[in-house]
Amino acid sequence: MNKTVLGEEDISNASIYLTLSKVYSKKKDYDKALNQLSKAWELTETKFGKDSIEIAQVYIDMAKVYHKKKEYEEAIEHQLHAVNNFRNREEDYNQESTAKMMITLSEWYSKVEKHEDAITWLRETEKLYEYIYGGLDKKTTKIKRDIALLLLKDGKYDDALEEVLQVEEKERQLYGETSLQLGKTYKLIGTLYILRRMQNEAKAYLQKAQTIFELKGATKLLKEVKTKLNMAKNGSRMDHQLAGEEHTDEGASEDIEVEESNKKLKKKKKKGVSKSKKKKTIIRNNFMG
Repeated sequence: MNKTVLGEEDISNASIYLTLSKVYSKKKDYDKALNQLSKAWELTETKFGKDSIEIAQVYIDMAKVYHKKKEYEEAIEHQLHAVNNFRNREEDYNQESTAKMMITLSEWYSKVEKHEDAITWLRETEKLYEYIYGGLDKKTTKIKRDIALLLLKDGKYDDALEEVLQVEEKERQLYGETSLQLGKTYKLIGTLYILRRMQNEAKAYLQKAQTIFELKGATKLLKEVKTKLNMAKNGSRMDHQLAGEEHTDEGASEDIEVEESNKKLKKKKKKGVSKSKKKKTIIRNNFMG
């Protein structure tokens, strides 16, 4: 109907093609999804130009479909087009979107073992977050930590340690001395010291991590750190295994969820106590009346 009234070249048809591409993508018919996106791309580029934000959105959608097809090189190429289009615009409202796209780009480069490119795009993200939020910010600090993890995965232990020692100081201020987040970073630093054969330094950091994990009841993280403490005491190391464990951060998310759950439970208990006090007060007032 839309094509009949307005013609096939009308830009309003692009939104129809984009919608159809999402339908096909959900059905895992990725070739048909890409076919619809190609049609949307042609109309959008003709109307808005190859450097527009509008065409960037089509590139993003195409990148997602290629990623689902496991055609990672194509996904990266289209994501790069989108990132460059967004970076060429100076509007502040695009900056958070640009940062998220660069993080995705880094993840995809890491997936195809192009660690240098992955690290480069995380560093670009860090610069952008520092501009938006400042250096002492949770988002900026997380990116710095992710850079350290990628450097660890790439076997660049000295560079990783340099990054993560800066993270330690920031997280102490952002999360507090006994936070699980800081405990995880202590564990990461301890691991890097083991890899550098600096056993005393490793033990000191791993013991600090152990204290926090015991305090928080973080059982999986506690098990990991005890294993690494034994490595530090025995002077043994397994580079590949240690790097892999820290990069995947096994057990961390579940233990953080436990901490958040405990916080919510404490809040509920406080609310329950306050409600019971109110009821008692109402009963007393009734008797007095």
